[in-house]
Amino acid sequence: MTDEELVQKSLENPDNYEAIILAYERPIQSFIRRLSQMENEDVEDLTQQVFIKAYYHLNDFDTDLKLSTWLFRIARNEVIDFWRRQKSRPQTTEWDPILEETMGAEADFVDVLDKKIQSEWVEKILQNLNPKYREVLYLYFFLEKSYEEISDIVRKPPGTVAALISRGKNAFADSAKRHKIREK
Repeated sequence: MTDEELVQKSLENPDNYEAIILAYERPIQSFIRRLSQMENEDVEDLTQQVFIKAYYHLNDFDTDLKLSTWLFRIARNEVIDFWRRQKSRPQTTEWDPILEETMGAEADFVDVLDKKIQSEWVEKILQNLNPKYREVLYLYFFLEKSYEEISDIVRKPPGTVAALISRGKNAFADSAKRHKIREK
């Protein structure tokens, strides 16, 4: 079924909304987990909030967008709202991204990512990236979203998305070099 058909069937019969959840729950959970670095319970709660919010606003779905793009935008906004709520409350965990933007990548980022996709090493470096880079890199390389789709999700122009991806790749490469030096 197409995205429009899924939405239309869900609008006709709320029981059909389960098909949307089944199709997108895992990618949304994975996106939230990687973007936010939250505990599993928080990730599950936010994922549930995403689908509840999407359900209540299903009539507002813009058919010019892909359903996944719309859901990722909602997920991103939920993560941002979560961070804002956490800032206003005493925190029990520390979330402090640590990377500076400096030199360009010497190694081909895609080759590094392909070779190390399952390794803890790549995961650790991605988790330490500034969230704005981690977010676009994850959307681009892991979920294979186009610049236009990422632009719709993060609500930034495609040129800005391209710059963020480029800077994120550089930050990743810089962090990877620093990480290797520490391991020696």
